[in-house]
Order: sequence, then C-alpha cells, then structure tokens
Amino acid sequence: MFTSEMTECHNRTVTIYDVDETALVALVEFAYTARITLTTDNVQTLLYACSILQVVYEISLLTYYSSGCVECMRGRLLQSMVTTSK
Repeated sequence: MFTSEMTECHNRTVTIYDVDETALVALVEFAYTARITLTTDNVQTLLYACSILQVVYEISLLTYYSSGCVECMRGRLLQSMVTTSK
C-alpha cells in the first residue's frame, strides 16, 4: 500500500479499517521492541490484525507462542459447555 502507486502512499494520514486499535498499537510496539503480551483476551484479535496487515513473520510468531493461549481458550470453552449443559 505504501510502496506502490496506490493513493495511500501520497497521503499524510491513512485510515486502516477492520483492525482493532489496541491490536495495531501492540503490533507497532512489537515491531520496535520485539515484545508482546499474549492473553486469551487478545490473541484472536492480534492474529486477525496480522492477517489483515499481511505481516507473515508476526503471524508465525503469534501462532507459535499463542498455542498455550489457544489451549487455555479451548479448556474454558469446554468448561463453559459442561457448565451450561448441567
């Protein structure tokens, strides 16, 4: 978008749609610091933002490190299913 002849490369500001603001801030901070906090609350939003922004390296890192979060979310989902079926 910014390195091609698209209109965005000539604008001073660009609106990025469909990306959570908190996720975007976290990804920019990650780009500068190589640190990011993954939780069960933000991992899905971060993966979605990486997908929309096409940041492949970050997707692979988040996928690798988020496996623990995914397992935790799976456990919570199963627990809520058992609780609601009682």
